[in-house]
Amino acid sequence: MAVSTDSTVPCPACKRELKWSRELAGCAVQCPCGRSFKMPFNNPAEEDVYDLDESVAPVRVPVKTAAAPEPAGRVLAYQPRSQNPTKVDIIKDAMADTSMQAMALPLVLIVIGFVARFAVVFLKPGSSGLPNAFGIMFAAVALSALTMFIGVGIVAKFMGTDIGALPVAAAKLFGIALIGNVVFAIVIVFIPVDGPQAPLIAVHIVLLVHWVLLSTMFELDIQESLFAVALVGILQAVMALAILPR
Repeated sequence: MAVSTDSTVPCPACKRELKWSRELAGCAVQCPCGRSFKMPFNNPAEEDVYDLDESVAPVRVPVKTAAAPEPAGRVLAYQPRSQNPTKVDIIKDAMADTSMQAMALPLVLIVIGFVARFAVVFLKPGSSGLPNAFGIMFAAVALSALTMFIGVGIVAKFMGTDIGALPVAAAKLFGIALIGNVVFAIVIVFIPVDGPQAPLIAVHIVLLVHWVLLSTMFELDIQESLFAVALVGILQAVMALAILPR
């Protein structure tokens, strides 16, 4: 667009028209009346014409940046009581589940085991008499239970096996040991096999009974159950050889 040469700018004081030129654009000029003012950058005679030389502050567009990750919280040097229980808490948890529903099956095994064991003594008291037969029976049951507790306790300690509440676990182990002792006595007394073959047969059958009962009554995997059965079997075999008459 052509620039008009007749553009004028009125003085703010006396309204006298002063000629506008590009050389004076943006400069301070003085009117003959003595008033000073600044010439506009743009030609007043032109419409919608903007001075490209006028400095315009750039618009700053805020740039969204990814939020910095929050610093990780301090890791405490201790754990809450529920995650790091004391020995007292462990004992309380072990003694927690003692309901009759949990104790029903172990108590049934114990009753059946004692009835069957007494029946074996009454049917075959042996040549030493009934009192001595009962003494041998109680000693054998006690040793069977002791070896069962030791064997399964070792497995639970070193393999991290969860055997549940302590009273229920003790009743289960005593019932399993008692049933195994009954099976051993029945095989020894009623199978007509002479020599060391009868104890060997009895030990193998007892191992099978222990494996079935331990796997059924406890949440043991194959490795844990086999290791427990093997360890208990070794201990009870040594016990059987020690108390059997020669």
